[in-house]
Amino acid sequence: VLWYAKQPVVRGHSANKALIAEGREFFTKGLPAQKILPCMTCHGPDAQGKGLGPRLAGQNSEYIESQLDKFRKGDRKHAPEMTIVTRDLDPEQAHAAAAYLQSR
Repeated sequence: VLWYAKQPVVRGHSANKALIAEGREFFTKGLPAQKILPCMTCHGPDAQGKGLGPRLAGQNSEYIESQLDKFRKGDRKHAPEMTIVTRDLDPEQAHAAAAYLQSR
């Protein structure tokens, strides 16, 4: 795990600029109407990680989506705050966030 953590981030690519923009908006501003905080609150303004919030920048979008789904369903018990934050997140919003994060 430490070896992987020391590797440089390789930015992903996506042709869907609108989806990335939607994900950036969600990451930086949250979804106030759904009472979902901005992701950057815990993961840092550039998704490089902050405190206990791990780096998400450059992560594979399919992996991010699957993890958000597991948090939403309560399958991941180690970070109860993520279960709370993702409870009302719909799959399309998770998809947009994942596209943005992969592009970082």
